[in-house]
Amino acid sequence: MLTIACNHKPLKDNIQSKQNVKECLLDGKNELMGYNFLYNNDYSIAINETRFWIFGKQENEFSYRKLPYSYELIQKSVKTFEKRDSLKEFHYKYAFVNNCKDTMYSDYSLKKWIVKVGGKPHFYEYNRSSQVKSDTLGVFGLRIYDVFFK
Repeated sequence: MLTIACNHKPLKDNIQSKQNVKECLLDGKNELMGYNFLYNNDYSIAINETRFWIFGKQENEFSYRKLPYSYELIQKSVKTFEKRDSLKEFHYKYAFVNNCKDTMYSDYSLKKWIVKVGGKPHFYEYNRSSQVKSDTLGVFGLRIYDVFFK
């Protein structure tokens, strides 16, 4: 089990792993933390969810900060994308952690997403036929309005 350390109180996440490496730096309020894995193209192996957290923490491969966005708004925008059974060639680039328990992952393009609900992954992919609803921010607004996602 992967453990999330939040305010020095471990919370369990339903991810199969022998490592306890996922760390959330929130102050216990309803806040969203964003993690940017900086060098995922430099590895000769695929970066999966476990490696994302291990390499990010142990090798200082993260850029991270509190994000001024609503997790629910981003999730709502992602769920307008086409739902898939799995994703081919998913490269973990961004993680969005809400209250140290809910997590979404995206690739560099912000077009492929993994949304974890109760530890179970749900896969979404943007395609031209997806109905992307306009909202205050939306998924593609992240890249437009925030240098963290450029």
